[in-house]
Amino acid sequence: MRAATLDDVLAIALVHVDAWRETYPGMFPQPVLDALTYEERELQWRRALASGTGGLFVAQVDREVVGFAACGRNRDPDYESTHPGELQAMYLLESYHGLGLGRSLFTAVRVWLESRALTPFMLWVVVENPACAFYERLGGTCIVTRPAEARGAVAAKAVQRIVDWFCNGSLEEVLIGMVDNAALDPKQLQLLSDKIAKAKARRK
Repeated sequence: MRAATLDDVLAIALVHVDAWRETYPGMFPQPVLDALTYEERELQWRRALASGTGGLFVAQVDREVVGFAACGRNRDPDYESTHPGELQAMYLLESYHGLGLGRSLFTAVRVWLESRALTPFMLWVVVENPACAFYERLGGTCIVTRPAEARGAVAAKAVQRIVDWFCNGSLEEVLIGMVDNAALDPKQLQLLSDKIAKAKARRK
């Protein structure tokens, strides 16, 4: 794991698109996944890295970039005062899951945010994404839920919320908070658990 450079942006774009196509079939409509392009993602990450406003890290195996994570200041005005940091994206190619690379990327993000006093922080996860369990094992939990629109790639923040991705409610996201569990309201945790269970049941 290391900090990304401009030489990595194409490899990051490849991972970004390929990881979406591995993770989200059946969650996102296929035309959405088919419309993803390496060129657009390369431009996105080139601009992000050139801006110098956030952290961007890559995981490598045999010098090949197989995962990445991006973080920075919370972009949500509703929570930036209480949760200044945001894990904006983290993706790892499926064939490299279970090797500790995701945890290494997450640790790099946490250290970067802590060193800039940007904790606690938040992150978005699609409800049916197996990564939900990964973040829970690292201490993530629910603070609040609320309906919202989701645009662009899955991002990150310090609360959980259920949001409709499309107007027909065909996809929902949960917003996970990396905070002290002892400070949470058990009723809020149960509410989120119930909503996740219902969302999964509707898709069976």
